[in-house]
Amino acid sequence: MDVVPMPSRDDFEDEFCLRCPRCGDMYTHHGDVRVYWRDREDGTTRVTKIECGHVIAEICPPPNPSARRDAVGIMFTCEGCQGCDDSPFPSEEYELVIAQHKGETFLKWRKWEDRKLAQGAEMGQP
Repeated sequence: MDVVPMPSRDDFEDEFCLRCPRCGDMYTHHGDVRVYWRDREDGTTRVTKIECGHVIAEICPPPNPSARRDAVGIMFTCEGCQGCDDSPFPSEEYELVIAQHKGETFLKWRKWEDRKLAQGAEMGQP
């Protein structure tokens, strides 16, 4: 079996570097991972989370990023936002979301506070 070598920083150009959705800084750090899933379209969302090395399953999670299907979310913080004067927190968290909706796959940033508070902010809903 062939082993695929891990790419180095030199293998990527700037357009592949994730930037903070708030300040545009390149120095972001990923954290917790969430898998949002349903046993059928429009079914109850369940979430499997990996937080601080622990796997947690929930039936009543915060809103699924997809209005009808499944999604994956990766939490990020930014080194650059830690120095922003207008930030009420040392570093705000954002979730990078990959979500399915009507046969399409979307990629977007979602602010952590918005995710917890806005029940109608799921992708595919107005």
